[in-house]
Amino acid sequence: MITPQIEQFWNAQDKLLDEAEAFSRHWFQRRHEAARTALEVARETTSGDSVEPAKAMQTLAEWQRHSIERMVEDAREWFDVVSRCAQHVSETEADAVEKTAEAVTKVARKTKSTAKSEPV
Repeated sequence: MITPQIEQFWNAQDKLLDEAEAFSRHWFQRRHEAARTALEVARETTSGDSVEPAKAMQTLAEWQRHSIERMVEDAREWFDVVSRCAQHVSETEADAVEKTAEAVTKVARKTKSTAKSEPV
């Protein structure tokens, strides 16, 4: 009778790990993009003999805007991951409860049928 709960646990674990892996991969991609673009901004704002402060500030502000967009995407994707994980767990839990109830019913029927036998 415990088999459905064990299977539910490991099936849920597998799905949660898939979700975490996808989130991490996307998060790292965004961090790499941030690092690459920060390097470009640093080069752009410090190269040449005459650095224009207004242009450097504009370039930096643009990088910051994109950085905030990346952080917003992090949060949006994280909320989506949490939502999907909760859904995975609740769906597999409901399935495990149903299978356990079926197993209990079978055991109860079997016990009931053997209880009807004549005493010796």
